[in-house]
Amino acid sequence: MNNNAMEILLIIPQFNTEGSGDYILPLGIACVSAALKQSGYNVNILNLNHTKEDVVTTIQKEICAREYQMVATGATSIFFPMIKMIIDTVKSYDKNLVTVLG
Repeated sequence: MNNNAMEILLIIPQFNTEGSGDYILPLGIACVSAALKQSGYNVNILNLNHTKEDVVTTIQKEICAREYQMVATGATSIFFPMIKMIIDTVKSYDKNLVTVLG
């Protein structure tokens, strides 16, 4: 870990709200993570498909645990309500925190 590097959180949205855990891991987020790490950034991934808590609590705990300078997430348009909830949760914690959607 580079102690002087920007802290970035990548959030994988919860694709299955029934709790079965059945979903396809988005390959794109793994590629983005790898590219950011190769460029010297400190990157954590929060996969909301593997949480027993409600999504808002999980996100709040993670962004409070570190001093992130950027949070990124994304999905196809059918998951817009989940993406909006993620961004709203992040912005309720810190409205100036840089957010990236893809």
